[in-house]
Amino acid sequence: MPSQLVFVEPGTAAWDSVWALLLAETAGDPAQLCRCCGEVWQYMGSYTNGADTVHEFRHRHSPITGRREYRRFTQRGELLPVRATLSPAAAALLAQIESAR
Repeated sequence: MPSQLVFVEPGTAAWDSVWALLLAETAGDPAQLCRCCGEVWQYMGSYTNGADTVHEFRHRHSPITGRREYRRFTQRGELLPVRATLSPAAAALLAQIESAR
C-alpha cells in the first residue's frame, strides 16, 4: 500500500499524543527554545507507512546540538484518528514518486 500524507488536527487528543512522543524524548521540554534565535520544535507532518503512522518534527537550531535536528516517530497500527488531506495534485505527485521506486 502506498504512503499517504495525513494531517493531525491541533487541539485534538491525537495532536496531544503526537507531541507526547516528542516530549518523552526531550526530558519534559517539548519546545527546547533556542535562546539565540527563538527556534523551537515544529511538527512537520505525518504519513502512513503500511498500517503504521510516521510523525516528523524539526528543530531549526537545537539548543543542545546547535544544529538542525529532525525526529521521526512511528506509531504502530491505528493508534490515532487522523484525517487525510491529500489534494488531487499531491496525490498525483505521490503516485508518480511511488511508481518511480
